[in-house]
Amino acid sequence: EYVKGISATGMQSNYGFDGQIHACWMHKMTQKDIQTIRSAGFLVSVIHGRHDVIAQICYARRLAEKLYPVARMIDLPGGHLVSHERTEEVNQALIDLIKASEKKISPQDWTNLPQTSSGKHATIKIVFLFSMLCVGNNVRAYLPNMG
Repeated sequence: EYVKGISATGMQSNYGFDGQIHACWMHKMTQKDIQTIRSAGFLVSVIHGRHDVIAQICYARRLAEKLYPVARMIDLPGGHLVSHERTEEVNQALIDLIKASEKKISPQDWTNLPQTSSGKHATIKIVFLFSMLCVGNNVRAYLPNMG
């Protein structure tokens, strides 16, 4: 019912919806993909609704941990459409990401993931979903110079 409800809103094309369903059920990235993102020289925000029943928060946490130290996790109240449910918070998280990138903040200063004494990151209870497809248009309202 939840998935049908999202589909019926017309907020995204069937192609986009199919892609999201695949991503939610597969949760797969190769080690090469992870390494490519970690070494690309940019910061990452993983923004997630903590009540998402389609893409559960544990997968967002796992992704952010794999992307350590370039990732910051942001856990917001909301579900699968957190970018529509918590627009102001999502936009602020994206603005923070843009500003940190412009200032060339180091990954160690950007990440909010704790580090264990062994040098590996620890699991934390704060998480964030990455949904740029839905969110990208929202942040433009706050940043008119970005086109």
